[in-house]
Amino acid sequence: MDREAGETPEERKIVIILPDRSREIIRLFEELQRERQLAGPGSLKTSFGDKPLIIGALVLSIGLAAIGLAQLIGPTQPEKPAVTLAAQEPVRIVGPAFVPNVNPREH
Repeated sequence: MDREAGETPEERKIVIILPDRSREIIRLFEELQRERQLAGPGSLKTSFGDKPLIIGALVLSIGLAAIGLAQLIGPTQPEKPAVTLAAQEPVRIVGPAFVPNVNPREH
């Protein structure tokens, strides 16, 4: 082994050889971190950038509130009066009454 006697573990560097795609992913991640740091802690990009469920819940709740408000403000349709059995006209029966065949072997 080629170790020098005066070399300490802190002075050694570990080099990991990665494929091109892994290096590209790491570079994109570091670029995203830099953008978030430059945007500042109070911006929308840093607050909601990696939280799609929170964004979806906000959009859904705003949409439901808008639909509810439209239902309250919108025009109402007049209700039809309920039809009772006594108010219906009599029905004319044509043909014999139906008798179910409960015992098919005797028929």
